[in-house]
Amino acid sequence: MEKKCKVLMIIPNRDILQVRPIKIAKTLSQNGYDVKILTCDMKGNRAKTEYINGCKIYNFRLKTQNRVMLYISYLILWWPYIFLFILLDDSEILHPYNFFVLIPTVLANIVKRKKVIYDLADFCSEGLSPDVPKFVRSLLFWLERFFIGFVDGVIIVDEMRKKYLKGTNVKTLEIIMNCPQDFSNIFNVKLKKRKKNGEFCIYYGGWLSEKRGIKQIIRAIDGLEDVKLIVAGFGPDEHKLKLLFNTRKNVNFVGMIPYEESIRYTFEADVVIAFYDPQIPINRLASPNKLFEAMMCGTPIIVNSEAIPAAKIVIREKCGLVVPYNDIQGLRNVILKLKENINLRIKLGLNGRKAFEREYNWAEMERRLLKFYEGFLSKKYSKERIEKT
Repeated sequence: MEKKCKVLMIIPNRDILQVRPIKIAKTLSQNGYDVKILTCDMKGNRAKTEYINGCKIYNFRLKTQNRVMLYISYLILWWPYIFLFILLDDSEILHPYNFFVLIPTVLANIVKRKKVIYDLADFCSEGLSPDVPKFVRSLLFWLERFFIGFVDGVIIVDEMRKKYLKGTNVKTLEIIMNCPQDFSNIFNVKLKKRKKNGEFCIYYGGWLSEKRGIKQIIRAIDGLEDVKLIVAGFGPDEHKLKLLFNTRKNVNFVGMIPYEESIRYTFEADVVIAFYDPQIPINRLASPNKLFEAMMCGTPIIVNSEAIPAAKIVIREKCGLVVPYNDIQGLRNVILKLKENINLRIKLGLNGRKAFEREYNWAEMERRLLKFYEGFLSKKYSKERIEKT
């Protein structure tokens, strides 16, 4: 296949590559784009170059045990490396992922003058913890919006994020949700019916943070017979949470696992849980890929109800149940309700699967992504999905 153009994706952390960025890179590569990926290996244990799905990956290895030093090294070593890499690179489109690589990309592009597509998965200022000083949050909010004015196109993950772009100079915009590819042909457990008296399996996969409701889940299942929680992932509170996991016989921690294995756990689970502390601003915009993965697997999901996009989708599509973030008894009751009612689980799972096939699938997101990119190649920006911001 003749290559259409060269694309350089800049990813802030090698560990997040396997989630959203690699799907975008694979889609572009399979449709004729020559894709390279520049990323930061914060564990420092990967090869300098790798190949995944036909894309060459350049790992900037950066390792330190001290978190403060990691951030300092990130700024004084990683950012200049991005800047120099772009200056020496011949890609025609730059695709930075999130704010922490946007600044050096924009600064380098003042010299290179290439097209820049900003993949805005999360707003940096909204992701800070509540105890961060207001002036720091305000500064980052202003900086992100300022640098957005220098890009040619913006990709966001849901409709709710549009309002945060008001007042910015967004030239063109597209929504690419965190929907998965369809793995139904790989696993033979789709919509698997479990025995009514069998072990009830809950799956949590993702960021290991105390702000993701993991402690609430464990408290909710304390003392429940034939209920097991499987936890997968990594994150800042991993060590602390592992100590908690070890005190519970009905909790199985499997650590960081390949994406396909996480999907297998989602298929096999009776329910998936995705909780987000509503006190953190960015969590009120949470549109987790775990929701769409549960839909694809025909597995019901439990999410917290505090005005997050995921809760609105769950209610609209009737593919799961919602409960307030800190309502331990309410969560326990919901778990028991699903455990004791296999027909409800099947119904919710089927509703999710139908919604996935209709709208929340990667095939539909691929169509949007390729159309968006084609607009840059033809220099005719599509206006079909753009609203004045």
